[in-house]
Amino acid sequence: MISSIFFYVPRNFRLLEELERGEKGIGDGTVSYGMDDGDDIYMRSWTGTIIGPHNTVHEGRIYQLKLFCDKDYPEKPPSVRFHSRVNMTCVNHETGVVEPKKFGLLANWQREYTMEDILTQLKKEMAAPHNRKLVQPPEDKPPPSRRSVVIRSVWSDNLESEFELIRSIIDGFPIISMDTEFPGVVVKPVGADGAGYPRPGDSMAHYMSLKANVDLLKLIQIGLTLSDGSGNLPDLGTHNQYIWEFNFKDFDVANDAHAHDSVELLRRQGIDFEKNRQFGIDSRRFAELMMSSGLVLNDDVTWVTFHCTYDFGYLVKCLTGQLLPNQLTDFLSLVRMFFGDKVYDVKHLMRFCAGLYGGLDRASNALGVERVIGKSHQAGSDSLLTLDAWMEVKKRYFGKVESFEKYANVLYGLEVDSKECESNSAMPECQNLLVSLDEIVLCTLERLEEEFRGEWLQNLALEVDHFPRSHDRLIVALQMWFLLF
Repeated sequence: MISSIFFYVPRNFRLLEELERGEKGIGDGTVSYGMDDGDDIYMRSWTGTIIGPHNTVHEGRIYQLKLFCDKDYPEKPPSVRFHSRVNMTCVNHETGVVEPKKFGLLANWQREYTMEDILTQLKKEMAAPHNRKLVQPPEDKPPPSRRSVVIRSVWSDNLESEFELIRSIIDGFPIISMDTEFPGVVVKPVGADGAGYPRPGDSMAHYMSLKANVDLLKLIQIGLTLSDGSGNLPDLGTHNQYIWEFNFKDFDVANDAHAHDSVELLRRQGIDFEKNRQFGIDSRRFAELMMSSGLVLNDDVTWVTFHCTYDFGYLVKCLTGQLLPNQLTDFLSLVRMFFGDKVYDVKHLMRFCAGLYGGLDRASNALGVERVIGKSHQAGSDSLLTLDAWMEVKKRYFGKVESFEKYANVLYGLEVDSKECESNSAMPECQNLLVSLDEIVLCTLERLEEEFRGEWLQNLALEVDHFPRSHDRLIVALQMWFLLF
């Protein structure tokens, strides 16, 4: 009796085989593919290329596609989306997604099919009678030139002149991309079991963690990139293009609370804390000039950000000169008042983009967007990268302007409507906040000792140690901190 034997090839082995095949080249070279990120151990995101077949309207065109192989590949097919604009009966005209119900290979997927099979079949579809003569959209415009970008570093001595410059050009460059740098996070959420987790499970808990940090810490840098609707940057009548980086004096690395690892990372990336302290901008003066700059309180501008809750938290604190409000709804109302109703968070938009995930650098790499100038964690450089990522996401994943605008005014992590905010407006118990007390208390005691050197200080320090529960230690430590101001 003869029986058939089947060998099950694990997912990653299968994808490694496909990767090797793609690297060697396929047939006549009119179809190719490769992995987007060599560091992605799950091998999820891939880019394919199809050169349009002869004797069709596609001849001479080069089409790029994105393929996303989820954890259940190859049992289930990858998601496939055209990056390039194309008119085919199986492709959604707005999103570029290849619709499985209209594309037989995906509709009748079998485990032995490959990404090569998908691309080859799509090329055949282009030559099919129902596709070969379809009128095609104009080929994609090239991205805006990023020739000779210069970061305009702003300090206390040129703050007013730079704001005058911004005020004079804002009407022509009403898209504002923003990033901030700050000294990390020292107040962190903690679960009911006492274990920390990176992001609170609900918006109100996230906001209270954000408020605790922003109220306590100080701003270091703000980066601003201004552009027109096509992504062009101001050239100010020169051969260069310009973006802005504002450096603040408020943060004192020797005495102010901070997360040590975050500050050391910023130092490695080139931020000179001593120079900021000596020549930097007073945030109060910055707020005064920003109010009349046209950047805020202006219905004609659009703000572009990436994972922006902390960015707007620090800006709202700076512009109001006060601690953040207790209620999430009040905070969101201030964001809307200052920055308008055209605020886009790329991190939120990524939820609707198949295969796009991670932080700014990872997402930009997946999008094929390069950092033009500077380094990560430099506010000016990050603001420009955020703009370019937003432009690419908008072009690839979203169609008509009216459909894109419905994604505005949602900050990643604070995705609630006003009714939900009001129903959850009660302050969470302090036990839900865990502070890096060692750094805060030590820093506070050192400053108090320099000021007072009294015996009561030793007693106060002992009182802090006598509180075993973290929320009681937090209250005492913050009371000590506020004595300094």
